[in-house]
Amino acid sequence: MSATDNASTTRPELLLDLHVKYIQELDNKKGDLEYWLTEHLRVNGMYWGLTALHLMGKPEALDHEKMVDYLTKCQHDNGGFGGHIGHDPHLLSTLSAVQVLLMLDRLDAVNVDKIVDCKIRLTRWYKSFSEKQKASLSQDVVTQILNRKRGMCNILEMEGRREARGKAIYKRYASLFFCFGIDWNDNELSGLEVLHRYVECLDQYFGNVCELDLIYNHTAAFQVMDEMLLGGHTQETNKKVVVKHCKAFDRLEESDRVAYNLRASNIA
Repeated sequence: MSATDNASTTRPELLLDLHVKYIQELDNKKGDLEYWLTEHLRVNGMYWGLTALHLMGKPEALDHEKMVDYLTKCQHDNGGFGGHIGHDPHLLSTLSAVQVLLMLDRLDAVNVDKIVDCKIRLTRWYKSFSEKQKASLSQDVVTQILNRKRGMCNILEMEGRREARGKAIYKRYASLFFCFGIDWNDNELSGLEVLHRYVECLDQYFGNVCELDLIYNHTAAFQVMDEMLLGGHTQETNKKVVVKHCKAFDRLEESDRVAYNLRASNIA
């Protein structure tokens, strides 16, 4: 074998110490403009850095207690985590925070129940409950749904709860779960049909609805719901009619916005 062949088969050495040092010093570059422009990615960067250290067999290279203390300051009252202290909560930073805490085995340091509540994107109540009852019922339903396997029945009997003796029916669409509460004597199949029709209307309105649509356009999602349901009872099942009314409302809202801007510009 020639010297050239030996050189081509020799693997370059991975400079682990330099990689570890680079990750350790990322939070010390506060004099760089890039440090402040990427402030919203701080929690995500913590996850990426810790993952890289685990792959290199050096997870202890960062101060774990300091990381946990930082993440607790990023959590908001609604359970979500911001990308940095003082930033608004977001799904991506919440995911990264949970992943870091799991790797550190420190989920006990944050409010896990509120993190679960943060996953609820839309809620409409048609019966009167206290805020405590709403939180307890929502947590119970979410926990049961997430713990159920795909092949299990998608009808939950809430018989043990005095304040809400009824049924919760749900259906999963990709990564989204939609749930609909019905009375004990209501027809489950009718409830599932209403649930499916609501998702169809959202699909037609948004064009293949995803979680970001529900996060950033939740008022439109509520508008679709209100066109279909009145006081918890079905009033319109034709999705073309529902979407048509919602689009008409959007045009009316846009015309009002344009008129307001014109008046404001004239005043200025």
